[in-house]
Amino acid sequence: MCLFFGERLSDHFNNSRPIGLIDSSWSGTRIEAWSSPRVAAECNTPANDGQNENSQSALWNGMVAPLTKTAIRGAIWYQGSTNVEWNADFYACHITALVNDWRNSFQQGNVPADENRIAFPFGMFQNGPAERGENYQWGYLRWHQTVDQGVLPNSYLPEAFLGTTYDLTDHDSPTGDIHFRDKQTACTRLADAAKNLIYGQVNRKKFGPVPVNIDLSSADSLLITYDTALSIGGPDGFSFELADGSWSAASFALENATSVRVQVQPDALLLTYAFRSSVCEYKQCALYSDDEDRLPAQPWIWDIRAQN
Repeated sequence: MCLFFGERLSDHFNNSRPIGLIDSSWSGTRIEAWSSPRVAAECNTPANDGQNENSQSALWNGMVAPLTKTAIRGAIWYQGSTNVEWNADFYACHITALVNDWRNSFQQGNVPADENRIAFPFGMFQNGPAERGENYQWGYLRWHQTVDQGVLPNSYLPEAFLGTTYDLTDHDSPTGDIHFRDKQTACTRLADAAKNLIYGQVNRKKFGPVPVNIDLSSADSLLITYDTALSIGGPDGFSFELADGSWSAASFALENATSVRVQVQPDALLLTYAFRSSVCEYKQCALYSDDEDRLPAQPWIWDIRAQN
């Protein structure tokens, strides 16, 4: 992931500027291990105080702190699956505190005058696909990765950017579902978001379609309008959480170029998008941007109860 991302940034400079990369990674680890004690204290995060790689601040101490004397411009982050069942409710606070703490800890190099002077930009791969099934905790983690805003950058993380990966489903991956093989698409999406945020390349998008309005005028359906033209990739994406705690797929249809109509179930409490562990087959989720980028719509949650 690190190499592919660097290659795509190099393309932006027509391979005229050296790009240095440092890969500091450990598979299957939690955000708490990559955080300084300051982060855990800020969010009051319950810690794993064991003696392995996931113990509190273990990887911060061994694999991040030693690099903080280096003039590093920014970071990309590919983590989240191991927190789906561990301190997930703390993740929004924790990722915000971690980004700010890393930014304050690293010494900055000189930013060239032709750039936007973003201080330590932080790129994040949003949680990708996982095993087949109805585990909706994956969606909540995707939501928390954006500090419950659905997109990056936002007011909590104004210098962060996002690469969405949930539609890169790969159930036949030899290393397991969560290790999808199409890293090139993931890195292209993340690099395009970086080009927009950091280098002002406005023809590259920061993220996929996002809802901007919900029409409640119909008793049995919702008209959801997005911020860009849509294309349909398949039937899977929208889901309801029902009053009995179960989940059910929601049917929808394209209403016009930027809107879809979702049929509402009477006992529905929440409407979500891209919340299942495995949302769809490879690049066949419900909604994409209708352009050459064909970015998947952002994971999203809406409380129906609050409108009644």
